[in-house]
Amino acid sequence: MRPLGLTACACAVVQFGCLSEVAIPEAILIEPDRLDLALRDTITLEVQFTGGGDERARDAVHWTTHDTRVVSVDDAGRVEARAVGSTTVNAEFGGVSGEVTVTVGIDILNIAAAYSHSCAIDHDRRVACWGANGWAQLGDGTLFSGAAAARTVDTVAVDQLALGLSYGCALLPDGRAICWGGNFAGQLGRGAADDLSNAAAAVVGGGRRFRTLDAGVSHTCGLTDAGEIYCWGSNLNGQLGTVDGIEFCSFTAEPCTPNPVPVSTALAWSTFATGDEHTCAVSDGMAYCWGFNSAGQLGDSTITPRVLPTPVYGSIEFASLSAGAEHTCGLTPDGQAYCWGRNAGRLGNGSQLPSTIPVAVAGGHRFLSIHAAGVHTCGLDDAATVWCWGSNGQGQIGVPSREVFDEPVPVSLGAPATSVVTGFLYTCAMTADGTAYCWGSNTSGQLGRGASGGTSAVPLPVAGQN
Repeated sequence: MRPLGLTACACAVVQFGCLSEVAIPEAILIEPDRLDLALRDTITLEVQFTGGGDERARDAVHWTTHDTRVVSVDDAGRVEARAVGSTTVNAEFGGVSGEVTVTVGIDILNIAAAYSHSCAIDHDRRVACWGANGWAQLGDGTLFSGAAAARTVDTVAVDQLALGLSYGCALLPDGRAICWGGNFAGQLGRGAADDLSNAAAAVVGGGRRFRTLDAGVSHTCGLTDAGEIYCWGSNLNGQLGTVDGIEFCSFTAEPCTPNPVPVSTALAWSTFATGDEHTCAVSDGMAYCWGFNSAGQLGDSTITPRVLPTPVYGSIEFASLSAGAEHTCGLTPDGQAYCWGRNAGRLGNGSQLPSTIPVAVAGGHRFLSIHAAGVHTCGLDDAATVWCWGSNGQGQIGVPSREVFDEPVPVSLGAPATSVVTGFLYTCAMTADGTAYCWGSNTSGQLGRGASGGTSAVPLPVAGQN
C-alpha cells in the first residue's frame, strides 16, 4: 500500500499542459467492473481512484488490452469488440493499475462454409468470419488465421454470403455485390487481377444488381432479377460460360476476367450454383451445366468439358441446384434429390460408382435444400432433419464411424434444423433455437470452436454464441 500523499512526477499530454507532483492513488477501479459485449459493440470505460490520487490524472491513464484480437482500446478508454473470446483491459497510472474482464459474444443469423474458413451474418446483419486467413479472406484486417468469429473491417449490413477458396463475397440490400480476400484470378470483380490480400471489401464492378451470389474455387457468379447470370474470375475450364471478354491472368497463368461477363445464352435463368470449376443453372425447370467435367459433374452423359451451357441428360424438372468439387445435386419441385458426377458415396444412391447422368438419392426423402461439397453431400428435409452422405474421413457426415456412407444418414443436433451448409471437409447447420453448429475438419479453425486442429464427428456449437 502506498502512503497517502505520495506523489510522482508525471507528465501527460492534456489540455491544461504538463502535470507534476501528481498524487498517486492506492488503487484504480474500472467501471463497469465486467463487460459482456457483442461483436462491434463499443463502450468507454471510466476509472475511479481510491486512497488518494489526483482526479486530473484521469487523462494520463494508460490503457492496454491483453488480447488485441478480441478487443481494442484507445487512449480514452474506448473499447471495441473485435472477435469472440475473453480478455482483460488494463488501466495504469504511476505504477498502479486496475483491470476489467471483457467477454465478446455473437448472435448468428445464418452461416456459410467454404474450404477452410467460415463466415456468419449476425443479428445486425454484419459479417463475422473465422478459419484460414492467408489471403485475408476473414476480412479482419490481418493475415492471421482465427478459430473464433472476428468482425470484418467493413461494417455494412448484408443479405447473403458466398465464400470461395481464398475469398468471400456478400450481397448488399440494394443488390450490389462486395468481395474481399484473394484476387489472383480476378475473382473479386474489381476490374483487375492482383496477388494482393484485400482485407477491405470493394463493390464488384459493372454497376449490376444481383438477386443471389455463389462462389467456386476462384470464380464467382451472380443472378440478376432479369434472369441473367454474370460471372467473373478464373475461366481455366470454361466455368464462366462464355468466350467473350476473357483475358489472361499472369499471376495464375490462366484465362480469366476480373469483370462480370454474361453467360452466353438467350435463356432466362431462375437459379444457379457454382462448383469448384464448373457452374450449373436452371431455366424453365431444365438444368444446364458448363465448365470442368472430369467425372461427369456436368451431367450430360459425357466427361467432356463445356465452355457454354449444356443440357443435363434427361427430362427431370429441377427447382434448385448445388455444385461441389466434382459432383452436382439438384432438387425437384417436390423435394426429390438427384446427384451426378464423381461418387464414392457422395451421390447417395446406394452405390460408389460415378454417374454422368442424374441418379436418385436413396431413402425417398423430401428435401428443402441440398448442398454438395468436396467429398460429401448434405440436405435438410421437410421434417427439419439434416441428412449427410459420402466420405466421413474427417467426421463431416456427423456420425462417429469414419467410413463412406453411400446413402443418407441422419445427423443428431438435439433440436430441429433450419438450414445446413457444407464446406470442403466439414458441415455447419442452424437450429430452430438460433444456435449454429459445425463438425468435421478443423485444421484451420473453420469450425469456430475457439481452437484449431483435429476433427469432430460430433456437431458442436460455434464458440461465443449469446
